[in-house]
Amino acid sequence: MFQANRFIIAHFLSLDEVGIFSVGVQMGSFIDLIANAINIAIFPWIYKNLSLIDNNLNNNLYIEANTLKTKIVKMIYIYTFSLLIISILSYFVLFFLMKYILGPNFHKAIDFLLIFIIAFYFKALYYVFSYFIVYKEKNNFLAIITAITSILSIVLNFYFIKFFGLWGATYAFLITFFIYFLFTSILALKVYNLPLLPKNINPHQ
Repeated sequence: MFQANRFIIAHFLSLDEVGIFSVGVQMGSFIDLIANAINIAIFPWIYKNLSLIDNNLNNNLYIEANTLKTKIVKMIYIYTFSLLIISILSYFVLFFLMKYILGPNFHKAIDFLLIFIIAFYFKALYYVFSYFIVYKEKNNFLAIITAITSILSIVLNFYFIKFFGLWGATYAFLITFFIYFLFTSILALKVYNLPLLPKNINPHQ
């Protein structure tokens, strides 16, 4: 999805810079691996509870439905906070390890590690919100978001790399994933009536 940045880096900078960027992405994607492992566990749980909520609402069992909504909202906050802690710890661990496992030519990738970890943190948050859209069978909207962010990625990379070099590529990477998460979370809250705070749940939602 976001492979164009490497071609643009090669065009404006060099293949060496492409290598540095790729190493930084690979290190930062450690967060993505952890998020995928967690999502394998919570994906069935979310779907099961969404289905129970719909069944309760169809039977006018609003209190039961709201209780399940509260559980899901709390889970989202736990997921978000837990991944934040994991991301912070991963940064310090990877920062230390990269000095020893990378060759001297790739040490520059360490400078970009924090940005890549933050970017993959936003990607991890995207996952959990995308479940609600998929559950409501609004996959076409996810496709539109993917197309928009892909185009945005190309535009940002073209101008950022041209004027800011490799730093521009890393910030374009971060901004793209943030927008990807932001659009998806907004859409998820629209297609599925899920409140942001458990205490604000309305019995008739």
